[in-house]
Amino acid sequence: MIDTPFRPHILLTVAFTVVCLGVPGLRALDQLVTRDHEVTEQRQRGDIHLDAMRTMDAVVTRFLTLLDDYLTSEQDRQPGRDVLDAALNEVEKSEGEYEARVLTLHFSEMLAVSDFEKAWEKCRKVLQNDMLLRGDQKGEEGAANRTELRALSYDIRQATNKLSDATSRVVAERKRSAQEEYREAWIHLAALAIAGLLLEAVLVICVVTVRQRKSVRPQQTGRE
Repeated sequence: MIDTPFRPHILLTVAFTVVCLGVPGLRALDQLVTRDHEVTEQRQRGDIHLDAMRTMDAVVTRFLTLLDDYLTSEQDRQPGRDVLDAALNEVEKSEGEYEARVLTLHFSEMLAVSDFEKAWEKCRKVLQNDMLLRGDQKGEEGAANRTELRALSYDIRQATNKLSDATSRVVAERKRSAQEEYREAWIHLAALAIAGLLLEAVLVICVVTVRQRKSVRPQQTGRE
């Protein structure tokens, strides 16, 4: 227990420490809370981001399967035009929902989306034209369409894979960045707390030392 004469001085050192480090400490605490919210937000956004990509990938895969059946099966076993049109619309819908749900696309995602849209528009146009061919038109023009559709099918698959990889990297990077900023905020707050304790300890030692020296001098004078 600190002797009564020392208590006012100790309280002054505590007040001085609070004044010196209180405002930075509050700012650091506010920063920590903000970073914690950002970590939660990035986790939620990342889940939405990945879910949108998985949905789009599944829809594209289904369409490419139907397209392959259309290109390789006998005419009586080919998917009907209504089925293919529905699949085309579903892909466009899923691609639009991906961009709408993600809101902000990274540059690598923008490039992948651009590649996808270029291949997709060509594929849609060629497929719809091919489905309109009748009788003799199915010959040379139909063969050319099928060759182009096979190439476009590959391009669509590659662009979708590219977008999926880019999405995974972007989500992981954003989560990692948010975690690092949260960790840095913790370190900053801990450093301020340690600095406050050290400053308080130094001030207390100084006060005690000064008081002891003052109490020793009168005794020495009396002996002389």
